Order: sequence, then C-alpha cells, then structure tokens
Amino acid sequence: MLKGKRLTLRPVVEEDWELRFKWLSDPEINSTLPSGNGIPLTPNTVRERTRKYAESNDKSVYFTIINKEDKSIGNAQLYKINPWNRNAELGLWIGEKSEW
Repeated sequence: MLKGKRLTLRPVVEEDWELRFKWLSDPEINSTLPSGNGIPLTPNTVRERTRKYAESNDKSVYFTIINKEDKSIGNAQLYKINPWNRNAELGLWIGEKSEW
C-alpha cells in the first residue's frame, strides 16, 4: 500500500469488481480507456478480470485509488514491467466523475 497526503494506492482485491463494473459500464468513462472498444462488458467478465488483477504478477501490478475520505475513485496500474531496464508503463483512470 502506498499512502500520500491526498491519495492511497492499495492493491486491487476481488471485491473491487462491482465498482469497476459500474465505472466501466458508463460509456463516457469506457470510451476514454484503451480497452474501451464499445463492446458491453458483462459482470462476469469484469469479475474475472478483477480476480486476475488481484493476483501477483511479475509483469504488472494493479491498484485501487482511494481518496482522503476513504472512497475508491479509480484505478492505477504498472504494466510491461521490465526489471532489467528498470522501467514500466503507467496507466491511471478515475471512474468517479465527481473526482474529475
């Protein structure tokens, strides 16, 4: 877990799937994501993806972004992790529109 003054990044847990599904079901949010191809996601698809994100992986790590009111507001991920070159790609998205 990484704590800052305004935000906390905590590892994704399987229980995060329902909120992720709510966010990803919003066409405005979904269209901003690389995976937002317009194909509707089912609850089972989001649940399975979230379960995978919660597992350890040496190529990627997924976080839920928590605001100072202890509310989940989005997601962050490091992926294409290359320990040899000491680099990775970063993805961030805020699903709570009130936090935009």
